[in-house]
Amino acid sequence: MEVSFTTLPREKSLSILPMATTNLNRILPTARISLAGFSHTPMPTFASITQAQAKGMPASQSRLDQPDRFPKLKKFPFHEGKEVEEIIKEMIKVKDEPKIKYLDIEKGGGDTVTDLKKKVRIHFDFYDSNQNRKHGNWQNGQKRRPEKIKLCKHKLGKGFEKGIQGMREGGIRRIVVPPEYSYEDVEGSGVFDVELLEVHPSMSCKVRKIFFK
Repeated sequence: MEVSFTTLPREKSLSILPMATTNLNRILPTARISLAGFSHTPMPTFASITQAQAKGMPASQSRLDQPDRFPKLKKFPFHEGKEVEEIIKEMIKVKDEPKIKYLDIEKGGGDTVTDLKKKVRIHFDFYDSNQNRKHGNWQNGQKRRPEKIKLCKHKLGKGFEKGIQGMREGGIRRIVVPPEYSYEDVEGSGVFDVELLEVHPSMSCKVRKIFFK
């Protein structure tokens, strides 16, 4: 049996010796298949990508680094003064945890964080009560890389997961947390500044919720 493949600009043939014991050889002693006009498309050339893109977290500029655009970010809630007192009055208490307060610096317009069965993509900073930045996803002298966090399992503390509820994609929120709900390895009260980029359901969090109610 001879099978012929035609490519441009010339024809190449592949010969296969017949096997007398097969039904195919008894029914089709010879066969010829021609793929006229067959053309070959070269593989695309892949552009080089940065290390951040390779990790699925492209480097980007955060609005948390632009306090001139958002003056309320400059008014730290543990400072003294009339302006700060006014900001504190604007803060909203979390319904089931009144010790946790938040202020929407800018309200988003996308999907909402509605429960702990979500995963979020954020920029964030965490400050102690003296306004020392202790944690965050900033990079010294570089653009930030968004942080991916599952709300069912993380190290940011109960204050973060409760304070982010109701936040919408595109929003910026300041969350004030008491010592018992602070960042996992920080003693005392603290402040989260959060820019919410994306909200998605998390299958692993849904499963975790079922087995660890």
